[in-house]
Amino acid sequence: QVAPWREELVHLIAATKSLDWLLLTKRPENVEPALRSIPLPGGVLNAWDLLESGYFSNVWLGTSVENQDQADKRIPALLAIPATIRFLSCEPLLGPLDLSWYLAPRFSADDLRHEPWRNGVEWVIAGGESGPGARPAHEDWARSLRDQCQGYGVPFFWKQWGQWLPTSQQPDGWHNNSTHQLAADKQTVGHFIRLPSKHAAGRLLDGREWNEMPEDV
Repeated sequence: QVAPWREELVHLIAATKSLDWLLLTKRPENVEPALRSIPLPGGVLNAWDLLESGYFSNVWLGTSVENQDQADKRIPALLAIPATIRFLSCEPLLGPLDLSWYLAPRFSADDLRHEPWRNGVEWVIAGGESGPGARPAHEDWARSLRDQCQGYGVPFFWKQWGQWLPTSQQPDGWHNNSTHQLAADKQTVGHFIRLPSKHAAGRLLDGREWNEMPEDV
């Protein structure tokens, strides 16, 4: 039985082609069976057929990736889906990530199999964790992701540090009157300042904001 809201969402996306829909899931392997279960008027095609045809050109599909295990599990399933843009939300970032295999284009421009959706991941969003039980994100993890994206020409968006700011990322002349706590997470070797909110920690990586996004399609 198809959940009514899923069918309503598919029809809404189809009716709003002027909008880009950014859809995020932790279970990309469920996307195809879910769409195949949504029939279209007339009963001949289903929502997956429409996605494969390129009709849903306004769909950007992403999956959450917080560590390497989840990256290797979820990204191949994401790349099997013919969405216009496939992106990653590496948030909360809980460890180093090697995405090089997934960022590289799969086919050259003169390959007969070359289609835009057959390439690798087109956008990477990343950020640290916030909230009472937040774990710190190491600056080297963030730098590595940024550098991997730059190497493959993939846009990189650094969203936030979260509750913990690496001491090396304090802006020049930065002062905060809040009570700070220097600490090292059990899994993260380094020095961090625990701040009262993610807003206090900011989102500067090596002195600048990273707000890159895919080009308009």
